Amino acid sequence: MNLRHIFITITLVLSIIISGNTQIVERHSTSLEVYYGYPDTYTLLYRSVLGSQGITRVTTKGQGPFGARFEHVLSRRIGIGLDLWYVNTKITGIYTPNNNISASNVSFTANLARLNALVRVTFHLARHEKFDPYVHVGLGYLYSQFNFQSSSRSNRDNPLLPISARAGMGLKYYFTPEIGAVVDVGFGGPFISVGFFKRWLKKDENN
Repeated sequence: MNLRHIFITITLVLSIIISGNTQIVERHSTSLEVYYGYPDTYTLLYRSVLGSQGITRVTTKGQGPFGARFEHVLSRRIGIGLDLWYVNTKITGIYTPNNNISASNVSFTANLARLNALVRVTFHLARHEKFDPYVHVGLGYLYSQFNFQSSSRSNRDNPLLPISARAGMGLKYYFTPEIGAVVDVGFGGPFISVGFFKRWLKKDENN
């Protein structure tokens, strides 16, 4: 199943759940979620671009994306919180300096690490006792660091604009009123992420 099929499947599931009659979202509740995402966009990008520029023996490895989300529900429909995730892309390969055929080949290792911190607004669509479908938008800060090392030189810099944004939709499933699993798809960051969450309900809350 490719990414487009995943997106269509989640959309259909959301449309069915929204037509329900009950609602799991609790006003003034707070939740913490941990997740792992796929793919690392820069791993895919470097794998395709470097191979087309005469760089050979290219290998790419990624750590993450993995992260955490915090949300406080302001009303039955709207929540606000933070979305933080970290990802590191490692690239190794061999290139010829200045495309000079007579020059010796140079092996290199590069790492691109990114830490994203977004303020996120979530719009809950739930009308179900177990499922919580939602859409979300977020905007925040991106810290990046690029390390390059080879036999001829090395350098370190911050190559990316310090802005991070993400928009998408997701679905939470509650095993109990306080614990559940979540799947999220979107653009900006991992296309898809899966994780688990813990929710704290406000005591003596009238809904």
